[in-house]
Amino acid sequence: PSELGELTNLKVLLLYGNALSSEIPLSLGRCTSLLSLELSMNQLTGSIPTELGKLRSLRKLMLHVNKLSGTVPTSLMDLVNLTYLSFSENSLSGPLPANIRSLQNLQVLVINTNSLSGQIPASIANCTSLYNASMAFNEFSGPLPAGLGRLQNLEFLSLGDNKLSGDIPEDVFDCGNLRTLYLAGNSLTGSLSPRVGRLSELSLLQLQGNALSGEIPEEIGNLTKLIALQLGGNRFAGRVPASVSNMSSLQKLTLQQNRLDGALPDEIFGLRQLTILSVASNRFVGPIPDAVSNLRSLSFLDMSNNALNGTVPAAVGSLDQLLTLDLSHNRLAGAILGALIAKLSTLQMYLNLSNNMFTGPIPTEIGGLTMVQSIDLSKNRLSGGVPAMLAGCKNLYSLDLSANNLTGALPAGLFPQLDVLTSLNISGNELDEDIPSNIGALKNIQTLDASRNAFTGVIPAALANLTSLRSLNLSSNRLEGPVPDSGVFQNLSMSSLQGNAGLCGWKLLAPCHHAGKQGFSRTGLVVLVVLLVLAVLLLLLLVAILFLGYRRYKKKKG
Repeated sequence: PSELGELTNLKVLLLYGNALSSEIPLSLGRCTSLLSLELSMNQLTGSIPTELGKLRSLRKLMLHVNKLSGTVPTSLMDLVNLTYLSFSENSLSGPLPANIRSLQNLQVLVINTNSLSGQIPASIANCTSLYNASMAFNEFSGPLPAGLGRLQNLEFLSLGDNKLSGDIPEDVFDCGNLRTLYLAGNSLTGSLSPRVGRLSELSLLQLQGNALSGEIPEEIGNLTKLIALQLGGNRFAGRVPASVSNMSSLQKLTLQQNRLDGALPDEIFGLRQLTILSVASNRFVGPIPDAVSNLRSLSFLDMSNNALNGTVPAAVGSLDQLLTLDLSHNRLAGAILGALIAKLSTLQMYLNLSNNMFTGPIPTEIGGLTMVQSIDLSKNRLSGGVPAMLAGCKNLYSLDLSANNLTGALPAGLFPQLDVLTSLNISGNELDEDIPSNIGALKNIQTLDASRNAFTGVIPAALANLTSLRSLNLSSNRLEGPVPDSGVFQNLSMSSLQGNAGLCGWKLLAPCHHAGKQGFSRTGLVVLVVLLVLAVLLLLLLVAILFLGYRRYKKKKG
């Protein structure tokens, strides 16, 4: 209420964490004795009043997590005693006032997650008391300001997910007390300076999602306190420096989507504290080293989109904390070992071995992955049948076995168990016989592709009852008989059924010859022919017996 302005001797006003939904009253500007004004975590609307700039005694102003809009008033920069300024997670726009230089006592500046734009003012380098500068998730553009090296107290610098460009200024690496450097998700270019090794207190270095190039400097190994090193989504080239072995505390190493080459460095596999390792989408070659077994704390391993060859070493089975394994898009070959799959029972998220050259059958031990949510074995050279043991994967949301050489019938007992499955792709194989009618047990299925196989018989009517099914492809099989006309079939395109010469009755197909009656399947016709042949043989046998009996009768009579 506006009456708050009458409390001229008020020193602390704490109203955070309520459901206040009004605008900030202009009258608060008369509370000139205020030291702390905390209105965060409400639903306050409107703009930040310029009148707050009159609160010259204010040391803490907290407006974060509201619905404030408009620009940042320049009058706030008159609050020269401020040590804590926070208005993050609002809808503020426009530039950060250039006269921020006057806030020389400011220690914490938290303004992330708005729509602030323009360049970060170079005068921020005058705020030499800053130890936390959080400005991520805005629309700041242009280069990083020069002079940041003067902020010798700075421990947390977060400028990620903006539109910043240009090189990383050399003097950033003079901030010797930095614990966190977050510059990810910008358009920064140039190389990573060897001076990065001077940030000896750094625990988080996050530079992913930029356009940094050149080699990763050997000096990065001086960052012995690093817990997370994230360099993915850049243009780094060359080898991973051997000095990474010095980062014995490293838990997260992400180097994906670069141009790194050579063999996977042994030094990585000495980082025994790693829980996340991603080297995907690079140019690594050679086998997966047996030393991978050293990473016993690993929960996420992604080596996809490289040129790795050889087999999957049994040592991968030693990773008994693993939740996600992605080795797809490589040149791995040989059989998928059942003993290895049996040891991966901890997988809960993702098993992806697709786009390799694996041969042999799908091991029955795959049914022991009872917690995994996605399995992708597509685009290999796997043979044999679809194992009925897959029914043990009861948490499976997605299964892709497409583009292999699988044969035989689909196991009838498979579908009732996979009742949370949303995506099934078995296309591009040599599967045959009828599609099991209990495929209708897949109540949550959204995408089903069984095209380019040799399935026979009629389309199960139960498919029309799957209300979640949005995409269905049965093309290029040997299906016949009437096509259901309800459910997903109402909006199905002809391309999803083409290549099945025996289908009829659908809106774009020829009418069935026996309207209202279900035609015989190919199997039914075979059975009918066999029965007719047997009947004829029995009839001939009966005629022969009668003829022989008649001849004997004639002889006796003669």
